[in-house]
Amino acid sequence: TGHPGCDQSFLSTMTGLDGLMDSARDFVACNHMRSIKFFLESLNLDDNLEQVCPFTSYACDYASILAGLCLKCDTEPCVEMGINADKMRTKLKNGKKNSLYLITSGEELDNHYCSHSYILSIALGPNADRVKGSLYLNLYGTNGQSTEQTEIAHKNSFGPRMYFSNSAAFETELESVDYVKFMWTLEERDLRKQYMDVEYIQVQVGDDQESVRFCSSENKLKEGTRYKFERC
Repeated sequence: TGHPGCDQSFLSTMTGLDGLMDSARDFVACNHMRSIKFFLESLNLDDNLEQVCPFTSYACDYASILAGLCLKCDTEPCVEMGINADKMRTKLKNGKKNSLYLITSGEELDNHYCSHSYILSIALGPNADRVKGSLYLNLYGTNGQSTEQTEIAHKNSFGPRMYFSNSAAFETELESVDYVKFMWTLEERDLRKQYMDVEYIQVQVGDDQESVRFCSSENKLKEGTRYKFERC
C-alpha cells in the first residue's frame, strides 16, 4: 500500500525534517521505512504510559474503512499498533491469523503519522428539497480543536429521508466531539429558493468506539451557510 507523502518529489523529500542521508533513504524506500517511523511515534507516552496518539487498529478490511462502512474492534480496548500492541496478545484469537487495519497520515512529511478515524453520516429530513449538490461537516472538540472541512457527499442528488455517509481521518486530537457544523452547496440552480433539511448527524468515533448523534432545531437550511448541530 502506498503511504501518504511517499509520492512526494525528490526535492520535497530531500528538504524534509530528517536530514540529507535519511531523506535520501526515505525517497528510495519510503513505504518500507514508515514501519520504523510508526513505531517511533508510538513511543510518545503520557504519564500513564499510554500512547499520546493511539494507532487504533480495526477488525475491518481496508476497503470498508475507507468507504465508511466499518470501524469495529473485536477487543476491549481496541488494539493499538506500536509499543502497546504486545499488551493485546492474550485478547486476540490464539493460534489464528489476526488482520487489523488502520488509516495513517504523513502527507506533510512532518514525522507525524497517527490519525483518528471517524464515520460521518448525515440523515436528511422530510422537508429536504430535491436538489443536486454537496454536503460538508466540521467537527469541534471539547479541547477547543476543530477539523478541516470534510465532504460527505459530492455532487449528489438529494431528497427527503436520504442518508449519506463517508469516512474521515484527522491528525487533530479532539478529545471528545462537542458539536459539529454542517454546510451544503448547490450544483444546479433554478428560480426557486431551495433549502436542506437535516434530521440528524451521526459521528462514529473509532478510538473509543463511541457513536454520537447531533441535532439542530432549524429545518430550512440555506445553501452556503454553516449551521451548528449539538448533541441530542
